[in-house]
Amino acid sequence: MKKIINLGILLCCVNIAISQNVNQPCKNLKNKTIEKFDVNKYRDLPLDSTTKFFNKPPNIPLDIYLKQATDGISVNVYLISGGKKININADATSIIVREKDKNTPYKLYKYYSAKTNNLLVSGFLYDDIHLGLWKEYDEDGNLIKETDEDKDFQFTLNDLINKMKLKYNIDILDKKNVRSASRYESDKLHKLVYEIQINKHSENKRDDVERFIFDGTTGKLIERAPLIYEE
Repeated sequence: MKKIINLGILLCCVNIAISQNVNQPCKNLKNKTIEKFDVNKYRDLPLDSTTKFFNKPPNIPLDIYLKQATDGISVNVYLISGGKKININADATSIIVREKDKNTPYKLYKYYSAKTNNLLVSGFLYDDIHLGLWKEYDEDGNLIKETDEDKDFQFTLNDLINKMKLKYNIDILDKKNVRSASRYESDKLHKLVYEIQINKHSENKRDDVERFIFDGTTGKLIERAPLIYEE
């Protein structure tokens, strides 16, 4: 129950700024961001020793390491901050920061210009599902576009979380239970759908994942089937 309450608070924060003119270029918006990528915010954070990917060498300062990003070369840093895992990916044109909750599939996404360090794109996700209001800015920090990622889905993510818990006894707020999650318009079904793959935690590795597909409008279960992954 506590997780569901916290989810409601999070979704409220995500959607609080949704306007009626979403998905359109924001020609008349006066909003201007002053947010810049600040390496000092991350400089003293410990490296994530659990990552399976190549990480920044401990003896190289973060600002020096990020400057190694050039055309054709990108660098990654994996850090820990309290209950979050932070990934910074930099190349010649961009700096992308992903702040992931350790225990749930939620994450914050921010895309900065490598040229100006200005914020260009920001939004929240649940795994691969874009949530709430996503904002885009130009290189000068002017808000140019807002997109409400929830508006087409009458069956909400919160509805899906509650249905999976109450009907199937699966807690998809627990990151360990979720292999992947997405929502999209299905060309085959000609409708909006949610697709979520669930880790069954069975001993049989070949039958360890189950896929659910739900109607994004009604919430009706369309498909439930095991996925077979070869060894």
